[in-house]
Amino acid sequence: DKTTSKIRSIITTDTQGKVLISIEIKEYENNLPRHIVYTWFEENKIMEFKFINPKTGNKSNPKLWEMPNMEQETDMGIE
Repeated sequence: DKTTSKIRSIITTDTQGKVLISIEIKEYENNLPRHIVYTWFEENKIMEFKFINPKTGNKSNPKLWEMPNMEQETDMGIE
């Protein structure tokens, strides 16, 4: 957005220009994204984030980033 200097959307395309993924920032609060929508067009999937109180410099618990211990795992690299 040239008037506010804020990013409103980002797209990723293939070599023919077909849009594969879009990221839209629907709302800002205090110059930080508050509402973000990710769209994967080929998979027909959408992931939406709405932050209650967006802010920077937060410390997060490293335990929250650990992979869960799962009994059934799928190796996506094997067909």
